[in-house]
Amino acid sequence: MKHVYDIFGFTFELELSTRPKNYLGEVETWAHAEQMLTEALDEFTDSKCGEGWQLNPGDGAFYGPKIDIKLYDALKRRHQCATCQLDFQLPIRFDLWYHGPGTQEASNADGDGSTEAGLGPDLRSSPVTDVEQVDTDQTMVPTEAKTAAGGKHRPVIVHRAIYGSLERFFAILTEHYAGKWPFWLSPRQVIVVPVDPKFIDYSREVQEELRKSKFFADVDATDRKLAKKVREAQLAQYNFILVVGQAEVDERSVNVRTRENAVQGSQPLLEFRNKLEALRSEHM
Repeated sequence: MKHVYDIFGFTFELELSTRPKNYLGEVETWAHAEQMLTEALDEFTDSKCGEGWQLNPGDGAFYGPKIDIKLYDALKRRHQCATCQLDFQLPIRFDLWYHGPGTQEASNADGDGSTEAGLGPDLRSSPVTDVEQVDTDQTMVPTEAKTAAGGKHRPVIVHRAIYGSLERFFAILTEHYAGKWPFWLSPRQVIVVPVDPKFIDYSREVQEELRKSKFFADVDATDRKLAKKVREAQLAQYNFILVVGQAEVDERSVNVRTRENAVQGSQPLLEFRNKLEALRSEHM
């Protein structure tokens, strides 16, 4: 989660949401689940985050406690996206079991797999590490269940999401970047601006060369003045604006400037393409 949010430039805070007023299951099970999440938060904040976490009493899901992650956009507004929730109740209600090391007497006591085998709803013998995730929002497949024989254990369901709703996450990104998308995400990476209509053919060649490397490249083939075309490209938030004229045609080069109007000067076309590939590879 931290790796993903660091890539997008988000900061975030962590909250532990505990047992609500209306809940399923036993208080002891809830207390154990909340303790496990508390230990996980302490370990995470000490080793990776460097900041503490907050308690959010009574805001857990009805089936289990959860870690809520609130991220901050560029305007310091909070958004709920990522979450990690423990669900002990569905395995009980569906009477789910797996065989693994330990608790041998439980599996011998009752061969029909019923909950009267001795474990009941007490899940303290099945920590979260006894299961592995196969997909977001799906049940957990026991790690040892595939191969190991032994006692009976209940699995635990972990509901985990990093982005939350992907559409909503991109809406947050749009506001976070204020339309100034980083190059690797930008829908408008490059625009080629000829200084005169007679250089449109070369502009198309530049566009095609960049598209071969899977870059988004447009050409402004209008007959407007150069300054007007460059200004509109900056307002449209193209990451790079390539001006081409006779000198660029002769040298097979492009004159590079950014949307912030930082002029980088003339560069060989292939060299510029390689720079874009290096820039993209930092995040891809």
